[in-house]
Amino acid sequence: MATFYQTSATSTFTSDEFSDAIHRECQTAIGKFRAVIRSYLFFHLSFALILLGQFGLLISFITEGSKSFGLAACIALFLLSLFSYVVLIYYFQGKKAEQMQEIQREYFTLLKRQMSHDISLLDYHLNIANSAFQLTTFLYQSGTYTISLPPFRFNEKITVLLGFLLNWKDVQKMQEALMTVAIKEHIQLIKTLPVNLAVHTSLANTFIALAKIYDLPDDPLYQDSYFIKKIFSLKINKERFELATNRAIEELKVLDDLAPNDPWIHAALASCYHHLEMTFEEIREYEVLLSLRPDDKEILLRLGLLYFKNGKVALGLRIYEKLSRIDAKSASDLIKHYDVFIESAFRIS
Repeated sequence: MATFYQTSATSTFTSDEFSDAIHRECQTAIGKFRAVIRSYLFFHLSFALILLGQFGLLISFITEGSKSFGLAACIALFLLSLFSYVVLIYYFQGKKAEQMQEIQREYFTLLKRQMSHDISLLDYHLNIANSAFQLTTFLYQSGTYTISLPPFRFNEKITVLLGFLLNWKDVQKMQEALMTVAIKEHIQLIKTLPVNLAVHTSLANTFIALAKIYDLPDDPLYQDSYFIKKIFSLKINKERFELATNRAIEELKVLDDLAPNDPWIHAALASCYHHLEMTFEEIREYEVLLSLRPDDKEILLRLGLLYFKNGKVALGLRIYEKLSRIDAKSASDLIKHYDVFIESAFRIS
């Protein structure tokens, strides 16, 4: 899956004071989140060292051919430690989930206290949804994954990648829970205000943001990592990505009915279709975009590339002719792709 497109900001629904409060509480929540995952990292690391030491001692007894009480005690201690570790893992998994929920509860409780008492129902729900959206964005940033333990400080790249591999599930679960809150807030509003443009716009952005958490982070450090690409190619990530993107498409279609001929809506639809590899639908949206912005060189270039990549060379050349009158460099870049479809179809190198 390619890097997902940017969503339009939802912070327009909040006052400057409340936006500042969101930023402060996000920083606090992230600090608590990092403390939780760091404590569990200490737990796993400690047991790994204990088990490794005990296993080494056990091997030394075996290689010496010892049949003493020490060997039996070493085996018993190793098995006891291993059993304790497995039992504690199950216990701490439940405890970790409770701690994550507590972080969320505190975050939303503190922000609700920052809201004005005379706030409207619309602004109240959108503020809660936006605060969930903002914390999800903070969690998406690469720094969240960084391991701050001394043994892992020797190389920044390894620190970030190792932190991601160890913590991505916890980060994703937290993001899912936050986006669920945002979606619920929007649904409550839609039941009261079924055709409100602002609510449907915000909900479309929320589904786009939800899809983004199942997509590969756009940091080149992650893009070039084989193991991280493998993680994000898992079936469950693909299914959830497609589900969230399809929900975003439905909301964008609602917006198109409420506000026809809005370029942002068709640009977002085109991007959704691109990531779902629905080429025909993507082309259709760019054709609509071109009718709305006939001299936009970026739209012309993208539509021309789509035509050439799908063998529609006659249409591609029409775009090239129009683009050449607007931007010669973009037209030159476009015509280089004239043979893309021919190369792929006939395996010409």
